[in-house]
Amino acid sequence: MATDFAEIPLEQHPIQGNHQRWLQWGLLLVVVVLAAVLRFSYPGVNSFASDEARVSLMALDTAHGVQIATYGIASSAGARNLPASIYVFVPPFLLSSDPLVATYFVSLLNITAIVFVYWLACRIWSIEVAFVAALYLAVSPFDVFFSRNIWTQNLLVTLSALWFVLAYRSMVSSTSLVRSASLVALTMITGVGFQIHFAAISLIFAWVYLVVRYQWWKSWLALITGIALSVIPLLPFLYTAACCAPELVTEYLAGAGDVIVDGNRSPLLLTLRMATGSEWNYLAAGELAQTSPIMGTTGMSVALATIALIAGAIAFLFAWRRQNRGQRIASEILLVILITPILVFTLLPFTSRLHYFLTTLPAIALIVGMPFFAIKQQLFKVGLYVIVLVLAALWALQVEGSLRVINGRTAPNGLGATLQSFQAAASELADDVPLVMHTQSTDTYTRGEPAIWQVIFYERDLRLVDGWHNALLPAGPALFLADADGMPAYEEVQDYLDDVQRHQPIEGAAPVLAGTLNFDGFEDTYQWLDEPVAFSSGLTLLGWRTRTISQRYRVSTVYRIDGLPEESVINQFTHLRTADTLDPTTPPFMVADIPLTPANWRVGDIVIGIADYLAIEDIPETVTIDIGQYEIETGTRYQRADGSGDFARISDVPHN
Repeated sequence: MATDFAEIPLEQHPIQGNHQRWLQWGLLLVVVVLAAVLRFSYPGVNSFASDEARVSLMALDTAHGVQIATYGIASSAGARNLPASIYVFVPPFLLSSDPLVATYFVSLLNITAIVFVYWLACRIWSIEVAFVAALYLAVSPFDVFFSRNIWTQNLLVTLSALWFVLAYRSMVSSTSLVRSASLVALTMITGVGFQIHFAAISLIFAWVYLVVRYQWWKSWLALITGIALSVIPLLPFLYTAACCAPELVTEYLAGAGDVIVDGNRSPLLLTLRMATGSEWNYLAAGELAQTSPIMGTTGMSVALATIALIAGAIAFLFAWRRQNRGQRIASEILLVILITPILVFTLLPFTSRLHYFLTTLPAIALIVGMPFFAIKQQLFKVGLYVIVLVLAALWALQVEGSLRVINGRTAPNGLGATLQSFQAAASELADDVPLVMHTQSTDTYTRGEPAIWQVIFYERDLRLVDGWHNALLPAGPALFLADADGMPAYEEVQDYLDDVQRHQPIEGAAPVLAGTLNFDGFEDTYQWLDEPVAFSSGLTLLGWRTRTISQRYRVSTVYRIDGLPEESVINQFTHLRTADTLDPTTPPFMVADIPLTPANWRVGDIVIGIADYLAIEDIPETVTIDIGQYEIETGTRYQRADGSGDFARISDVPHN
């Protein structure tokens, strides 16, 4: 029996003897242990792709004072996320730079959401409702896999559960002080939640409904205080937008991004898909699911979940009149949390995505548990218990089976690149030398690959290089690394790379190619200029070579770094000229401009520019090559230090 909150204050509910107390704690312990096993097991079998890496890096830099985040990464709605989406991950990165710790932090917060739901249901309806609702959340595949990586949307379930608790306490707590404090906290969480992830906009609409419905405007001081507190993490964003980057605001005013309208994007259908645990393998084993026999039971689990939901919905409607005041208030909040996201993303110009409806999971879980409050026939309850327990067992086994299949390999069309794969490769590298990683880009804000390595090697001497256009040869000892087969930087140095090793400990993961530079071999590889050409950029052209490789005509230019350019990126122009286009005022026969990124250069290093031409058959047997650099923004060329122009010319180069 549930206690009547209209008569007995929340803080003074009697405990129905030691047996009930032990039962409450025992069932909660069972659920929490099960939830923890599914979320903490198989460490490293966690998605760690572009979003996770970029959020982690910004949180790490904020935690260590390198650069305080004033906005987050770009969202699926088009605009950049607000800085609270980064700040929320700072606590775990204050403890450790290991992203696995931050992943466990997310898992712990989601387990806390289960405790919130259990606590709430126990005090409003019954222990049985609490147990079933908490069990549903503990094993729901969507809840589990949206608890196992560093995504801001993975905090939506926790935000929703906490919002439910605070909304209820704002109306039913026994003292005005507790109600006011709860309203302040609720208002703050509502504002901060939206800043953490845009999908929490549904909680803002839910908050507005409750303000109007229960005349909370009369508690204006609590509302203003909560709003003021919620604005605090937004201040760095507002300051940056006002002083330096007005485009931050323009992104929001421009709209919600591309809007896709189709049946698969229906908010109602997406919510039902999440509720029934349908088609979740894109988060897990993907194409490998067919290798796990337990995954053949997914149809059965969807059917059982559907039965449990239908029974819960009917029981919820029939129990409405039988509920006391406190229960009706809680039921109304439940409906608001469930319905608001569906309405919001139906009416607003957003492309609906499944994770936008994670805020509904606490309400769905409570609906699944509702028959155990509303129905008195023991036989019917026993039948529902069997359905719920079989469903929980199937979901738990399916989740564990998926994790087991993925462990030690990648999952095509599923989890993809895992934290395990990157950490395993990193652990095989020597830990006593600096690292020079040649990857897809040096832009850690918009590109995932460089952000991943910056996080994995956060506490090491790491230099990132755009390996598609540059190869960096450090002046001192270092390990040369490349993270893709066929990367031009690796092709450039492999002739003079010693002790080459291919690190690929996780099946299907991208390899890490490593070796040490042999500078004797380097000297024998290139054509050297009789007189090096120094440019005002700080680069001195020492030599070059041309060859046909990977179905491209490649021109490699070797520079010594004598000074660091002020610009973050400069371009090298590489002009191929024929006998009738030798005049520098005439257009060249072919052009290849490539970026040179000085961010991680050091004086004394060697940098090699790699310019490729695809139209091999159009290149004559002999060409002349003009080489120089220019500023990207202005197009201004860097001059030669000897005052004889702005390029170096290499004549009579054979097409080999």
